[in-house]
Amino acid sequence: MEPIDYVSALRRSWRLLAALGILIAVIAVLIPVKATVIHTNNYGFPWRASTLVGAPPGGGNSALSGGVTAGQVVFYSESSGTKQNTAQDESDSLNLLPSVIPNLLSSAIVPPAPGSLKRIAANEVLLTAFGSSSEGAVELVNDYAQEVGDTLSSQPSLRRGSSGAPGNTGYTVVQPAVQASLLPSTITVSPGPMGSRKIRLLVGLAVGVVLGAGIVLLRELLNQRIRSAARAESTFDYPVLAEIPAMTGADGAPVQALVVAADPGSPAAESYRMLRMSVLFERLAPAPVTTSPFDYLLQSGDANLPAEVAPAEELPLPGPGARKVILVVSARAEPTRPQVAANLAAVYAEAGQRVVVVSTADVEAGRLRGPGEYSPGEIGPEDVEARLEGSSIEHLFRLTLRHFVDNSSQLVNRAPMVLDAARTVADVVIVETMSLLAVHHAEALAHSVDVVLVVGECETTTFDDARKAGDLLRRINAPVLGVVLTNVRADGRAPSGPQSGSVGRAPAIEDSGDPAEIGLSAAGTSAPHNQV
Repeated sequence: MEPIDYVSALRRSWRLLAALGILIAVIAVLIPVKATVIHTNNYGFPWRASTLVGAPPGGGNSALSGGVTAGQVVFYSESSGTKQNTAQDESDSLNLLPSVIPNLLSSAIVPPAPGSLKRIAANEVLLTAFGSSSEGAVELVNDYAQEVGDTLSSQPSLRRGSSGAPGNTGYTVVQPAVQASLLPSTITVSPGPMGSRKIRLLVGLAVGVVLGAGIVLLRELLNQRIRSAARAESTFDYPVLAEIPAMTGADGAPVQALVVAADPGSPAAESYRMLRMSVLFERLAPAPVTTSPFDYLLQSGDANLPAEVAPAEELPLPGPGARKVILVVSARAEPTRPQVAANLAAVYAEAGQRVVVVSTADVEAGRLRGPGEYSPGEIGPEDVEARLEGSSIEHLFRLTLRHFVDNSSQLVNRAPMVLDAARTVADVVIVETMSLLAVHHAEALAHSVDVVLVVGECETTTFDDARKAGDLLRRINAPVLGVVLTNVRADGRAPSGPQSGSVGRAPAIEDSGDPAEIGLSAAGTSAPHNQV
């Protein structure tokens, strides 16, 4: 897997990180966070029932008004005897052993708290019990209240009426218990730190940034296009000779133009001059070096493994004027390929050298020929000289192959004659071909040129195409110098507006492969100065 520069990717996408962070932070602040309310009780039973005990609704003797105080009611409701009797009555309905129920009743039966007595009529007491079902809770509290009444009625010291005379005052269940509520006790759980808007803002911002970073990293992982010089070198397996900055028009859109003529002082124009220096002085790219006996076995198939495999010999430096014919190719229809050919030609012409630009697009286009346009015989310097087309840039000429090649199949045997003749009438010949992986033009001309430049375009050339192009050039032993990486963004991102060297936008081209389409117009036309 190819290395990925995640740091640069995050730096390029900082706007996405900031936008997602702010969005999620705003959402986190606006969403209300309430305290969590948990309904529960401390008794292990989900149902509660209450009953009111005291004087009968129709009047008569009252246990409370007859001398039984609320405190006594509370005392007898908590007595173990009352609970034991209630447990005996309820053992079957609760499906528990009688010996177990009293322990449960200690928490399941709740007498009135001292404070709650003040809110009840003087002759009435509210008793509460819990059960495993609504019916069980009602039955338990009523039996419990009845047991309290029986206990009070059986006490001789309490047998006196409201006038003080002895009597059977009794204890009466005034109102049978009914289901009071589900899960009566509630616990409010504080939202904690998330209740603070500031904390939610910070957490939301962090979550948004992390989410954005994940999106960016996933996008980088899935992106199979060249975006850096290091990636270009690792996929083409050739060194990068020059990085040509991306050019933009007034609307910020990429353009195809002769920047060397339009803006000679721009960074892009200087990059093309540096590319010319590489063509003049650098060695050709060496073939991959076998570095271990194991690799040697895989490549050569020789069973006699050497102790050490010597690296490939370093290719010699070019002599003065040795590289007169330059072939410019690309893996696919990279739009900047003809731009590289045209600007490199303009740099040579700028130095006062006579330059001829040739493109195989004329052959592929199949343009109609007029009488005498095609010469099938031998090709000499005088034939090339007669067919040269001048341009608006001094020392720079165009030569179309349609005068010498009738169809693309003739490139391999006719084009070398054209290039040999062009060597004698020009200082430099720059040949630009169509897609290396789509047509055979580059393969037909690779051994008729002195050096090959491979154009790779950021965000256009894919890893797979770059590998295939590099492998193909090595298979045919093409004299490759290296890769020209175009459309390189400053700081790894596209320019946001016009820059130095911005020019008018050129019309879109669909792999015409002809530098004339981006400015190599014939002399005498009304071409602006930014055209060749």
